[in-house]
Amino acid sequence: MGWEKILKGKQGISSSDIKLVNYILRDGEFKTVDRIIDEIYDLIEENNKMRHVEIVRIQGRPTSRKFGANKRGLKVFMANSPDYEVRDTGNKTPTKQPIKEYRYIGE
Repeated sequence: MGWEKILKGKQGISSSDIKLVNYILRDGEFKTVDRIIDEIYDLIEENNKMRHVEIVRIQGRPTSRKFGANKRGLKVFMANSPDYEVRDTGNKTPTKQPIKEYRYIGE
């Protein structure tokens, strides 16, 4: 089961989705959207294996068990938000779209 299974078809991004993205990007490294979604999927997998009480004991860890944003909505949100820095990797996808990396610079 890949991360495609946890993605939903709606547009936009909820506050719980934003918390997950910020938690993944808290280390200050640049990451592509695919890598961000992969790490969110891994976090959700770990959360699903743990009881809610165990998740709450870990300070700062989001308790979400699903991720409702899609890749396009996530890209638009991070590109328009002042809390994220965007850089072009210089590489392109097979459809000739530039691959961009994002980093959280908010507080």
